[in-house]
Amino acid sequence: MSVEVPPISQAAVQFSVDQETCVKCGMCAKDCPFGIIAQEEDSFPTLSDENMCIRCQHCFTVCPTGSLSVLGNDPKEATTLKGNLPTQEQLITLIKGRRSVRQYRDESLPQETIDQLLEATWHAPTGHNFQQNLLTVVDNKETVDKVRTEIYQKIEQALAEN
Repeated sequence: MSVEVPPISQAAVQFSVDQETCVKCGMCAKDCPFGIIAQEEDSFPTLSDENMCIRCQHCFTVCPTGSLSVLGNDPKEATTLKGNLPTQEQLITLIKGRRSVRQYRDESLPQETIDQLLEATWHAPTGHNFQQNLLTVVDNKETVDKVRTEIYQKIEQALAEN
């Protein structure tokens, strides 16, 4: 599966507000890092400059009533954090227990699992909301072996030269 993310300048923001449920609290406008959501007193928020939007989705996330849609995301389908966060003890266990495991099985992951992991990765923070990352999934043992061999050769070459 290949997921192509269009450059920011080509992706429509698709900013919309459900006027039936919006309480005009202004949280979306206050949280926008570029300040491009305009909202006059007792009015619905609007996007003042689509070209300045960095597609961070902060506005979508902070809306307390799920009234705001951006980038085609439906708030009704969003995963809510409330009630879904790990406990403090679980979080500490995740952080302390996080290790790389290099004991691979000689079997491929189901495509559904790969798709779920790619989808989750797309939502991972990048440090500056620049989400034009390219991920390559190799699901072929021979290709993986070839790439591994080439990498090890380059490492050995670099070590020998230094």
